[in-house]
Amino acid sequence: MKSSKNLKGKVKAIRILIVAIGIIALITVIWTFVNISNKRTEEVFNTVIEDLLEKNHRNGMEEILNNMDTMQKLMSSIAVTYDTSGESPESQWSKLYFEDLEDLENVSGVKYYSVEQLQDKSVVEQQMHLSETKINALINSGAMAISDVFNSGKYNGINTFCMAMPVRQKGRNIGALVCYIQADMLLAQVDEQRDSMVNRYLMHSNGQIILNGGNDAVGNNFFLQNKRRRSL
Repeated sequence: MKSSKNLKGKVKAIRILIVAIGIIALITVIWTFVNISNKRTEEVFNTVIEDLLEKNHRNGMEEILNNMDTMQKLMSSIAVTYDTSGESPESQWSKLYFEDLEDLENVSGVKYYSVEQLQDKSVVEQQMHLSETKINALINSGAMAISDVFNSGKYNGINTFCMAMPVRQKGRNIGALVCYIQADMLLAQVDEQRDSMVNRYLMHSNGQIILNGGNDAVGNNFFLQNKRRRSL
């Protein structure tokens, strides 16, 4: 009788142990599943965020490149007209024409700088943020210059970069047309833990964004038509 009770007690203890082990195993499985699920959810979330950021980054780059291409063609057309017509970039009409360009989207107008002004380091460094090497190449070789991105107090603290297009007359460089393009979307810094694009710049410090040299975006006809309108 006693041995029978002992046997039943042992069986009961074994059952309790088995149930306990089963519960522990179930909890372990559930915890593992939840942990894996959370990690997977976080990975999916991070992937979605990165995809959105990358898409926004690409869209921002495309818009900036379009602005650069438009302004490069516009200034190239104006520079060609100055070269072929002999019109002075410092004439009253030219100043009025440049005022018409101040309303362009994401661009802070166009201004002419003479060679003498370009040789003034304070003007070049503080206003254009162009290196001496780039300015010398612009003046001596007629190479278009692109600055690094900088924070412009002149334009309400907007991140900006400068493009300078040489102007030639009678076979020599007489100055440059300069515009400032807004670049805030290039400088958005992303949380290091969420995205690998921290501090990524679309503009390299050496200015290597290749632009085509076409002069047909606006064309000399548009320029001359505006000249005639201004002279009325």
